[in-house]
Amino acid sequence: MIEADNSRFAHSLNGGQPELATCMRAAASFLEKRNLDSKSRYAAELTLEELLTNSLKYGSPNGNNHDIRVRIDVDSIHVHITVEDNGMPFDPTRQPSPKIPTDAKHAKVGGLGLEMIRKMTQSMHYERTGSENRIIVSIDR
Repeated sequence: MIEADNSRFAHSLNGGQPELATCMRAAASFLEKRNLDSKSRYAAELTLEELLTNSLKYGSPNGNNHDIRVRIDVDSIHVHITVEDNGMPFDPTRQPSPKIPTDAKHAKVGGLGLEMIRKMTQSMHYERTGSENRIIVSIDR
């Protein structure tokens, strides 16, 4: 289900790449209409995609789908992205920064998504309530 008004976007999904693609298209359309500069819009879209991909990939390691809810709120100063799910507990704010390889020979694919989010956002907050994860990030407009 997708909902959007002037300042808020909401979407629920239950696992799977097709639902992720639908959510990302709808979120991109919503953000495009908010008159964000290109840097803020790019940061918001990439952050949302990374959060959702991580939730889908790691939230249910046994392969069961789980519920994911997305909310984007836009005010005059920030874009706030909230992702909630009933997946495995995971606090991204407590994860150490990865060691960045100094050359391509020692580089591996993946493992840099959280670091990208940290660099593109002004804040990231995590809480676990019962069986729910909630991640809230804020991006300057």
